[in-house]
Amino acid sequence: MFCMHCGEKLVDGSKFCMHCGEKLPIQTDAGAISADSGIWDNIEPESKIELEEVKIKVNVTPPSAVKNTAVAQAPAGNNIPATSLQGGNAPDLSNLIPQIITDVDEKVSRMQRDDLESYLKQFDVKDLLALIENHNPDCEDPASLEPEEHLMEKLVGLATSIVAEAMSGNELKIQNANLNYVGFGMKKGEIMLEEDTGYFTGAFMRGGEINIDGSVKDKTGFKMIDGEIIIEEEAGDYTGFGMVDGEIVIKETAGDFLGSSMIDGEIKVSGECGEFVGKEMRDGTIEIGGDVSDNAGFQMFGGEIHISGDAEDRLGAGMRGGEIVLDGDAEDQVGFEMHDGCIKIHGDVEAHCGENICGGEIVVHGDAERPVARGRKGGTVNVKGDID
Repeated sequence: MFCMHCGEKLVDGSKFCMHCGEKLPIQTDAGAISADSGIWDNIEPESKIELEEVKIKVNVTPPSAVKNTAVAQAPAGNNIPATSLQGGNAPDLSNLIPQIITDVDEKVSRMQRDDLESYLKQFDVKDLLALIENHNPDCEDPASLEPEEHLMEKLVGLATSIVAEAMSGNELKIQNANLNYVGFGMKKGEIMLEEDTGYFTGAFMRGGEINIDGSVKDKTGFKMIDGEIIIEEEAGDYTGFGMVDGEIVIKETAGDFLGSSMIDGEIKVSGECGEFVGKEMRDGTIEIGGDVSDNAGFQMFGGEIHISGDAEDRLGAGMRGGEIVLDGDAEDQVGFEMHDGCIKIHGDVEAHCGENICGGEIVVHGDAERPVARGRKGGTVNVKGDID
């Protein structure tokens, strides 16, 4: 068996991964994932693939005569087809979908996902490029789609990863807008998205680089294991959620839950961010060039958050470890009920700083409003300026 989180090989029947420490789902005698496993909780609905049936029943037919003007481009040479796809065959997955959907409530394990990838690798790169070119997503969150539509999004995303990995150092350029799951599980290679893109970009990626010359929707870099994602414009919610390692660079702004539950890695944002930056993060670094909204560092366990701008209410509330450095000012309830860790503020803070603090340290280099450290049970609050 393999770890669903980091991909390392494990002893059959393991309950925890010896490499990343994550809890593993319960396996039944039939090898199915139990409903309480927690795997893919944020990617619903999912499906189970019966690979042998798929291989027998799927047909490959020419793509539709109506072409999307967007083109997935690959350079000539290196055994990769030229950008012109006229006359090429693309997998017609309409017959494949019903065979894969066996139970819409079933969770997909890593091995089942790899089976799906192995299936797509039966097709030529030219066919997969045509599949990418002819796909027109409707910008919906895949979790809200019907099972068949959701699976199609994932198949096209896997196709982008397979093509990028096959291109021997050349960049895969994609002009389709709003594709979902681009770079899904990608191990190596480089993808350039020339338009805004959809949900789950770079989800579970294990290496390589994705460049987006536009904005992205939610869950970019979801549980990514390694690699680099560069976003020229704004990013949606849950960017870098649960990421194990790697780097995400956002040139403009980011939404809520940036880097929440991240295990390690690095996230850099040039602009402002929404609520719950670094919520429950374990390690790694988050650098914010602008302001942050409420609850930054909420219940974080480790790592570092550096904010160049100001912070709204409850900065570091309930934090268990790690460090928050704020260059600007903070609003109410800094370090509310924090248990451990360190908060350093170079500006001023409003009322209720360190309220109900149980442990850790808060250092304010500017002024603070009263009350300060009310209900303190432990830890220290050090205000170097005036307390008004």
